[in-house]
Amino acid sequence: MQPTAEDTAWTIEPMNIPPGRYFARMARPNHQHPGDFPTPFYRGLDFAHEQASASIQIAMLADRLRTCFQVVGPSEPNFGVFGGEFRNILLLAATEVEAQWKGILRANHYQAHLPNPRWSTNDYFKLEAALRLADYAIEFPEYPWIKAIAPFNGWLGANPTESIEWYAAYNAVKHDREQHGNRATLIRALEAVAAVVVVGVAQFGIEFVRRAARWRDLFQINQYPRWSIGDTHGPIFVEGDEFAGEAIDYPF
Repeated sequence: MQPTAEDTAWTIEPMNIPPGRYFARMARPNHQHPGDFPTPFYRGLDFAHEQASASIQIAMLADRLRTCFQVVGPSEPNFGVFGGEFRNILLLAATEVEAQWKGILRANHYQAHLPNPRWSTNDYFKLEAALRLADYAIEFPEYPWIKAIAPFNGWLGANPTESIEWYAAYNAVKHDREQHGNRATLIRALEAVAAVVVVGVAQFGIEFVRRAARWRDLFQINQYPRWSIGDTHGPIFVEGDEFAGEAIDYPF
């Protein structure tokens, strides 16, 4: 028996992103495919330089990891191995994540009234809900025995610095290498680089990985957020809207 119109359930959701608008440096799925990977809603070459720069940084980090893997096999028994190059990777990856966080906040005019804001993880944590960073996980196709890593899983606003282990290790090593150098382990380096990939995809969409010839074989998306249709990018359909296609600020 075919369902009738009376049997059909409809869900009405408010549009949290106005038609024809997008949040700067925040990728969301298209409204026609809300379950798909996030895609950017940019016109022309908006943020093209930032995207290319982020990809170059990941390529450099991937090269460093591959060099390390020639000495220390990337398998769970070796995850606790620490050393100078893992420290370098951890520091470079974590500072790149911070740079990306700052760029996203600036693009959305967060605290624009402050001439020289000194942001902390209390500010950066606000990006978790905006980008749903905890819902991403990265897998390593060249090393399928490594379990997928979700670098922002467990990130807590009550303790934003210590609640994700790779960032806590970075913070400790940065301030006191002699005392905390043993926290710069293989697994923390992997997690930190995975975090850079996550932040890149959350900003620039799945094409950020697909176009990255130098590192896409090392990192792939294993999990990604599923947005409600009200949080997706809608079409430009308001006739005469002179601001259609323009970015709006995320309401932090």
